[in-house]
Amino acid sequence: MTTDGNAHYVYLNPRMGGAIAVAEAARNLVCSGAEPLAVTDGLNYGSPEKPHIYWQLRESLAGIGEACRALETPVISGNVSLYNETRGEAIYPTPIIGMVGLIEKPEQITTIAFKNEGDRLLLLGETRAEVGGSQYQEMLLGSIEGPVPVLDLEAEKRLQACLRTAIREGWVASAHDLSEGGLAAALCESAIAGGKGAVVEIQPGEWEGQLVVEQLAEESADPAEREVLRQLEAELYFFSESQSRVLVSAGPEGAEAIQKLARELGVPCVEIGRVAGSGDEAPLVIQYRGQIVAVQPLGALKEAWQEAIPWLMEAE
Repeated sequence: MTTDGNAHYVYLNPRMGGAIAVAEAARNLVCSGAEPLAVTDGLNYGSPEKPHIYWQLRESLAGIGEACRALETPVISGNVSLYNETRGEAIYPTPIIGMVGLIEKPEQITTIAFKNEGDRLLLLGETRAEVGGSQYQEMLLGSIEGPVPVLDLEAEKRLQACLRTAIREGWVASAHDLSEGGLAAALCESAIAGGKGAVVEIQPGEWEGQLVVEQLAEESADPAEREVLRQLEAELYFFSESQSRVLVSAGPEGAEAIQKLARELGVPCVEIGRVAGSGDEAPLVIQYRGQIVAVQPLGALKEAWQEAIPWLMEAE
């Protein structure tokens, strides 16, 4: 069972945000080795007597319905909580999707934790320069705005079919869906969970983020600013919250089989590194286009992860 929802997306684009909540829930279950079966939802909004709140509710329900039909996960129960406001200010529109699934065999249970040193790291799905409503955007700007990531339900279905088959065939050592925080967050969480480091080497070729950064750099007359903009490309890649993506670790034979299956199903798949080292001193090394952009030992990552809530409470 899993629960998912991203109020940022629903606030910026209710229909897309509702669909993304369903897709992410199903993706979470598939990553665990389960077959998604059914949905229960909890719908939390402000006063529907206000036109824009009613519109948020109507549109997000439409998105939830579209995704449930596409992924064949019927809604079997739910709850609605309206008039959630303080001094006339509504909460973010927050539909929460609970989804249940079935794991047919115990050996198909899959976790996010890196397992074996030397396992290859694969990124399934396409990465685009999509940071609207993301954690990265909120951290940099202190606000959220712009277009949210686009969900292609047919691409989502192909990804989930690919991963389900790979897990059932025994090719997958770990699987982690990419959502809030993008690839950077998934790498850290899988490394912390498994107590193992990794060396990540991204050579993306030409992609959307590169084109965006190059255009901005060409428009700048300041050499220092152009260099900063070029560094932005790596951040866009690692913190993009593009949908329908999964980080997988697998042994050499399993990785080759997954890549072959992905090609057959039309799912983008690229090898991005390997599991390396164990214990708190083992580093997570991230390289982009041949340059090291981040190096942190597991102990430091674990401490930052465990202390996040106390740090935020003290900051308030």
